[in-house]
Amino acid sequence: VILVKGLWSREFVGDFKDPESGRNPADEKEFTEIALKMMTAPLWDGKKTVGGDKINGWKEYKKRGMWNSSPYKYKSRWGKFKTKTHKFEFYSETLKAALKAHADKHKTTIDDILETCKYEARGEKAFIPHYESPYRYGSLEEYPFTFIDFKSKLNREGRSANCTWYHEFKKVDIGDKSWEDALQTNPADAARLGIKDGDRVEVTSVAATITAIARYSEGIRPGAVTKCFGQGHWAYGRVAADYKNARPKGGNNNERCIRRFARFCQQTCPYSAYDVEAEGAQYSVISFNDFDKETHASYRDRTEAIAAGASSGYEMARMAGSTPPTVPNISTGIIVT
Repeated sequence: VILVKGLWSREFVGDFKDPESGRNPADEKEFTEIALKMMTAPLWDGKKTVGGDKINGWKEYKKRGMWNSSPYKYKSRWGKFKTKTHKFEFYSETLKAALKAHADKHKTTIDDILETCKYEARGEKAFIPHYESPYRYGSLEEYPFTFIDFKSKLNREGRSANCTWYHEFKKVDIGDKSWEDALQTNPADAARLGIKDGDRVEVTSVAATITAIARYSEGIRPGAVTKCFGQGHWAYGRVAADYKNARPKGGNNNERCIRRFARFCQQTCPYSAYDVEAEGAQYSVISFNDFDKETHASYRDRTEAIAAGASSGYEMARMAGSTPPTVPNISTGIIVT
C-alpha cells in the first residue's frame, strides 16, 4: 500500500477500522497499517484455524514479519487433474479426444479444424507443447510496429485511473511518466520518424487510433512500442477524464484491439470492443459490489468474460450503440456473442 501525506482520501476512512481497537485511522500512516492489519487478521487474531504458524496477536506478527503455512503433504494433490488420464499430460489425450469429437460431429478432420482456426500445427504436434506464431492483422508495410500492452505495478487492469496518487506515481513503472499517458518507443525508431521525446503522437491499428505522448526508452526493442493499460476513460471521474465534457484523458488500449474470437473456445476477448453491433450485444454482469461473494444468481451469465472481474461496461455499451439496463448496486458490462 502506497500512501503519501496529502494524497490519502478521508472519504474512505469510515470503511477502515482497526481489527483490535475498532477505531478509524487518524492519518496516512495509521491508514496504511490498519489496511494491512485488516488483510492479515486471520493469520494472527486467533479467531479461525488457518494452519501454519501460531501467532499471538498483531505485535508478534509485526515482529516476525511473516507467516509460514502448514507443510505440504507430498503427493496430496496428485491424481486430481481433470484430464482424460487424470494426470498432467505432456501429450494431451484430453485435447485429442475433444478435437476428434468436434471433427466427427462436423464430418471433417482434426487438421481441418486446426486450419480453420488458423493454427499452424498439424497431426500429433497439436497435442504436445509447441510454438505458434502470433496472428497478425494488417501488413508489415502499413503497420510496421508491434504494440505491447503492459499492466502497471500500481493497480490491476487500470482500476486506479481516477485516483490522484496513481497518476502521481506512474513514474514508478519503468519508462512511464506521472500525469501522462506515455507510448514508449526505441529512440532509433523515433528519430527515423522525426518524433521527439514528449511529442503527442497517434497510435493506429486496423481497428482504431488512440493518442499518447512519445517517451524514449532504450529498453524497447526496435520495431515495437508499448503503453500502459488503463487510460482513455471518458466517464470514470474528474481525475481519469475531462468528466464535464466526457472527453478521455490519454488513449484506451482496448480501442485498438480487434474483435477476434479465441480460436478454440470461440469466446470474444474481454478487451476487444471494436466493431460491435447492438444486435450482437448480450448484457452480462461481470462486476459486483461485494468482491468476496459470488455474483447473484439473478444476474449470473455463463458467458461472462471475467468472473468477478471489473470492466468499463458503459464504455463497451456505448460502442455497441446501446447502454446496459440499470440494476441497483450492480455494475454491468456487455459481452459480444
